[in-house]
Amino acid sequence: MQNELLSYNEVLIELQKTKRQNNLLLGNGFNLSLGVNTSYKNIFEIMKKNNKEYSIIKSEKLDLEEFIGKCKNCINKDNQLYSTFLNTFIHNKIKLDFMKAVSEIVTKETKTIYQEKNEELYLLFKNFDNYFTLNYDPFLYQLLMKYKSPNNKDTGLLFKNSSKGKEILFDKNSKVLLKEIEEGYKNGTVTIRIDSKSVELDLNKLSKTDFTNEIKKYYKNRTSVKELKKIIDLIWIKKEENKCLENLDDGFANLSGNDLFYSNIETQNLFFIHGAFHIKQGTHYIKKITQQTEKSLYNRIEEIIENGNENIICIFSNNNKESEINKNEYLKNCLKKLEIIEGTILIIGSSLADNDSHIFSRLNNSNVDTIYIACSENNKKDTFKTATNLFPSKKIKLFDQHTISYERAK
Repeated sequence: MQNELLSYNEVLIELQKTKRQNNLLLGNGFNLSLGVNTSYKNIFEIMKKNNKEYSIIKSEKLDLEEFIGKCKNCINKDNQLYSTFLNTFIHNKIKLDFMKAVSEIVTKETKTIYQEKNEELYLLFKNFDNYFTLNYDPFLYQLLMKYKSPNNKDTGLLFKNSSKGKEILFDKNSKVLLKEIEEGYKNGTVTIRIDSKSVELDLNKLSKTDFTNEIKKYYKNRTSVKELKKIIDLIWIKKEENKCLENLDDGFANLSGNDLFYSNIETQNLFFIHGAFHIKQGTHYIKKITQQTEKSLYNRIEEIIENGNENIICIFSNNNKESEINKNEYLKNCLKKLEIIEGTILIIGSSLADNDSHIFSRLNNSNVDTIYIACSENNKKDTFKTATNLFPSKKIKLFDQHTISYERAK
């Protein structure tokens, strides 16, 4: 048993030193760490608000898969025709209501990931060769797209517009100030002459808040506060764009209208193991929705579900998930990849629950030799016991989930 939990920073240092393949597996707890509460309990509360009929369900611990299963179990199986219809109807109805609720949460709370406390997410992502997630929402994909390389032609689901086009709208004075402040930030300092005195600002070690305060203090006489804010925001966007994940590939290429076909199976390194809201299937294809804003994305999801000609690829099954996965090319490839990874894997936000045993068995059969798992001091004993039962041949290293921080060091 590991007596002391590693810290998050200690884990990052170990990962940076390894010359082997590093892999990342994220559960719903990762969203929570970013301030986006997509827990089943919170989603169910939104479902109740949007649909009064759900209010009769009182269970605090009921998850979506369990709820769907209990509803289906209440169907009279004597009439096969009607029971088949009701099974499909219940599944699709709850699925749509669930997606609507998640879209409402994500659209409302997405802004929280741009807070300074989440500025250094890149320090986590840059360490990995493959990315896996148990979540249905496209949140991880959108986060990773923030750091896509200029060589990555993916047109997909960005949270917000890039710097391209924004600078064009600046007037001449703002462009001059942008260049001056930006060069000062890149070089580390900028010298400002006020009357006959010179003030030298050490800029690139400042947080965005302190940076903003300093710039407003010394540049307030050269332009409006509104223009300064636009300049500062653009500098910060460009700074984030300079952090690139060179080999990010979710397997989709070959643009068709507003969508991309699933075709890059060999180079894929981002995997939604249970599917995701932005991935859909037709009779002879699998595509990814590539609309640019959250609103249009979730509007399209609703249209797809209600139209019926295509299906959103998401496994909402209360039992035998693996049989559902085996019916779908995308999901099968995700599980197959888990079996052939090696080196290390870092798990954040997963309770290692039984309903994901099909995933953990694949991981146990892989060539991964070391598994890092986030947990709390209070449950480290139980987590270690569960992990050693799931992965008897692997080295287990636990780290303190409360030390995870994506905030820039002061």
